[in-house]
Amino acid sequence: MAEGKGRAFALIISIMMVVTGSLNTICAKWADSLKAEGVAFNHPFLQATCMFFGEFLCLVAFFAVYGYRRYKWNKVNISGSSGAIIEISTESEPQLPQFNPFVFLPPACCDILATSIMYIGLNLTTASSFQMLRGAVIIFTGLLSVGMLGARIQPFKWFGMLFVMAGLVIVGVSDILEDDNPLDDKNAIITGNLLIIMAQIIVAIQMVYEQKYLNQYDVPALFAVGLEGMFGMIILSALMVPMYYIHVPHTFSTNPEGRLEDVFFAWKEISEDPWIAVALSGTIISTKDSHILRCCFSICGADLVEDDRDSLLNEDE
Repeated sequence: MAEGKGRAFALIISIMMVVTGSLNTICAKWADSLKAEGVAFNHPFLQATCMFFGEFLCLVAFFAVYGYRRYKWNKVNISGSSGAIIEISTESEPQLPQFNPFVFLPPACCDILATSIMYIGLNLTTASSFQMLRGAVIIFTGLLSVGMLGARIQPFKWFGMLFVMAGLVIVGVSDILEDDNPLDDKNAIITGNLLIIMAQIIVAIQMVYEQKYLNQYDVPALFAVGLEGMFGMIILSALMVPMYYIHVPHTFSTNPEGRLEDVFFAWKEISEDPWIAVALSGTIISTKDSHILRCCFSICGADLVEDDRDSLLNEDE
């Protein structure tokens, strides 16, 4: 009975993950479609920073939960006048994980690069193509896991990857052949699609790195996501300073003077059209909720695996 409830809970979480992930893309594309002074909001690096801020909120959530657990544990374990514990609970004392936080810097850098490229691609293509092309990460992660981790992929998973590849080809070709809007720049759409696929290679590298090096550390998933968000937010915020002085072609920037990123103009656009702030807030919230749900799913999945293992052991006995 409990196992059935656990699987139902995992199914609900997985559906909510799809919903929040889709909302994240919709909010990002909505912001891109809004105009101020007749110019579309085109600030992929600022949007990426907002996404990292959403991840950083996971760190806030982690410490909020940790503080509550510490308070609850201290309340149960009452200390006497000599400092000795006179009432002991069955729960162990909550402790922060001991590790070097900079081990999360490389995956954070991968996340910065991949997210920035994806948001640039989103500016050039449609939200539906963006969401579907992100599925390419399955293929690249599978290939890299074989080459770098020595993983053995079962045949049915290879077939699944082939189906994903076929779907990606269909999406890419349909964007070119089925687009009858004369105002659309097909070269820009192709460039956007290619950028999104290229970004998935970087995401795959990030996943393989986390699988190979970070699994040895006993770090809660919420804490790990929050650290990556903190690193990403700080680094990308600093990088937006030199980006202000870099000029790029009009295809990649509609900002005044073709600046790669113009935060000042972005704030001006936000002040003139508050709906842009709403869209960015949606990106932040959906990012936070999506990662929290992923952490819940991983915990639930681990519990289900443990339950399956225990049931098999009981059957053997």
